[in-house]
Amino acid sequence: MNILQSFKMAMKSIMGNKMRSFLTMLGIIIGVASVIILVSLVNGQMSYMTESFASMGTNQISVNVTNLSTRSVSVDEMYEFYEDNRDLFAQMTPNVTVSTTVKNGTESSTSTTVSGVSEEYLEMKDMELESGNIDCIWNGFTMTGREDNYTWTEAYMANTQVFVVGKDSGIASQADLAGKIVECQVDSSAEAALKEVPDLTATFKQLLTTADYNSAFMDLEQGAVDAIAMDVIVAGYQIQQRNADFIILEDSLSAEEYGVGFKKGNTELRDKVQATLEEMAADGTLKSVSEKWFGEDVTTIGK
Repeated sequence: MNILQSFKMAMKSIMGNKMRSFLTMLGIIIGVASVIILVSLVNGQMSYMTESFASMGTNQISVNVTNLSTRSVSVDEMYEFYEDNRDLFAQMTPNVTVSTTVKNGTESSTSTTVSGVSEEYLEMKDMELESGNIDCIWNGFTMTGREDNYTWTEAYMANTQVFVVGKDSGIASQADLAGKIVECQVDSSAEAALKEVPDLTATFKQLLTTADYNSAFMDLEQGAVDAIAMDVIVAGYQIQQRNADFIILEDSLSAEEYGVGFKKGNTELRDKVQATLEEMAADGTLKSVSEKWFGEDVTTIGK
């Protein structure tokens, strides 16, 4: 029996059993379609997961701790896991977020989200910048000492590192800080400036670090510390907003400039932001914003 005869017999059998042939073909079509759909769904889910990890940075993992009875884990346990696997992880920072009521003088906000992080958080922001998860770093970001690490706008604000003390503390100069407890924000420009003056810090009773300047000002208000080392711009703003009896010592630690830092080589976005800043300086917007929040014009663009 040759191939032609076999084909004729197959066609005769199909035509003689049309319903059975149709159902067989339908089963094959449904089976193949199901496999194609399943493979497409799996590939789509894998692509989604890959994109999700890429958006965080391909070398970053976020772990959400949920207080369920079957999945309970503490921050301490996370740190233990991190320490036991230091060969796998470069850095780790907890990010604890709570909803609470925040008070500033007589004003209060009943629906405020407060996040707490560790000192590694700012370094990990650099990873987010490199991965493209964020476009720039712009929050009192000091250019001094970082000139070659980012693509910068022009400096938009001049700044110095100073000491904030209580008005009636009896501290009038850096010499009066001998035997006093001084606090600064961890990984800040103030901390870096203090490291450059070991003769001064050696006179302190203690040099402490804190996660943020809000905590530092609470410590100063409560008498837990005698002075805060910080940016003069942030210091002026905090004193004005708190309407507190604090003063800024006249002798400063160091001078520096604020800028907007972009990923190295990202001149396109830098140029757009730079152009906008120049427009705001030309029409007086920068000046009015500065005077509103700092009581004076502290900007430097166009001057």
